[in-house]
Amino acid sequence: MRTLLEIREYMKGFWSRYSQAVTIGVKFLITLLALNLINSRIGYNEQLAGILPTLLISLLCSLIPYGAICGILAVVILVHLWSLSMPVFAVAAIIFLLMFLLYFRFSPGDGILIILTPLLSVIGIPYVIPIAAGLLYTPASIISVIFGIIIQSILTFVPANEAQLTASTADEIVTALKLAMDGIFRNSTMIVLIFAFACTIAVVYAIRRLRIANAWIIGSGAGSVVCLIILIIGGIGYDTNLNIAAAFLGIAVSFLISLVLTFFFFNLDYTRIESLQFEDDDYYYYVKAVPKVSVKTPKRTVKTISHGRGYETGYEPENRYRNSRDSYDGAEDRDSYYEDIPSDEDRGYAESQTGYMPGDTEYSDSLSDRLSDSMSDDLSGDGTGYEDNNRTMDLSGEDGFIDDRAGRSGQNRR
Repeated sequence: MRTLLEIREYMKGFWSRYSQAVTIGVKFLITLLALNLINSRIGYNEQLAGILPTLLISLLCSLIPYGAICGILAVVILVHLWSLSMPVFAVAAIIFLLMFLLYFRFSPGDGILIILTPLLSVIGIPYVIPIAAGLLYTPASIISVIFGIIIQSILTFVPANEAQLTASTADEIVTALKLAMDGIFRNSTMIVLIFAFACTIAVVYAIRRLRIANAWIIGSGAGSVVCLIILIIGGIGYDTNLNIAAAFLGIAVSFLISLVLTFFFFNLDYTRIESLQFEDDDYYYYVKAVPKVSVKTPKRTVKTISHGRGYETGYEPENRYRNSRDSYDGAEDRDSYYEDIPSDEDRGYAESQTGYMPGDTEYSDSLSDRLSDSMSDDLSGDGTGYEDNNRTMDLSGEDGFIDDRAGRSGQNRR
């Protein structure tokens, strides 16, 4: 369980950092899939159904809101239907006009539901739409879902009756218009789905708003059962072409998807419920607090260790740190540690004072003698500033000093 929570936190962090880019990519993908569905079902206008127009429209739709995407897809559908038949174009235009009037009035933010309903119907799980709408949206989303079902009905009815809808004379136009209206508005399968999805949204929304434990899970389960019952009754009482076994499987998958949505959007720890009571001048307050399930993701800390002055003077890192481990382990001969990392200032000072260059054996012996003499003078009380064996030692009033760096790394003697 902790692993899943960490994955969720990583995904939330990824979304917070790259939400704009992810949103653009998702819009592009959804629009591309919707256009491919439209072109495969009613792609009567060959110029508009080409690859280049499809990609250009998808790129445009990736930068606009879902409501505008719905408008562009509606125009694409109307252009294809105009290429087929004027009667079916007129019926579809009336439907889209009514859709946008109601959509922008009641649910302007639910345009994605209109697009996803036909797409998920292709893979057999449109039932996840009403459950997700009840969990994440308001009952006004019923309007968007209804029009998504109607669009799916148009995309199914038109290619199945293409020959009858094609009209050239006045009588044929009237016949095609009547056939289009009957085929779309008197479709028993569409009516049963609309009723089932509307009831599912209402049940899920009502239960998930209750002050009970696991309200989202209970609401999803109840909505799934209600949807299945309505589909069974509708299949028995009306002449529908619904496959009850496929519907049962699709509803089961939809319920599992709803559990994933609950995990990401409403994951609460009901074992740590707290009841609080407080008051002000006018009211008493009784509050039940339910904490969210969260986990802190491990953060990696990267430390950068500078190479210091030895690197700048051309000394290789291998020589610089060759004896560092011995020095950290408490080696008594620390001159061998300093011998490998002389700075330019050290070299000039040592040559002027001792006549030897750093790195020579004579230089190391001379340096040890100077330290021993300085320590002896300080211990005898001459006031040259010796503090202790692990502190700064002043070299008998000289400008330079040597810091005994036991446990320190990457620093040079000044």
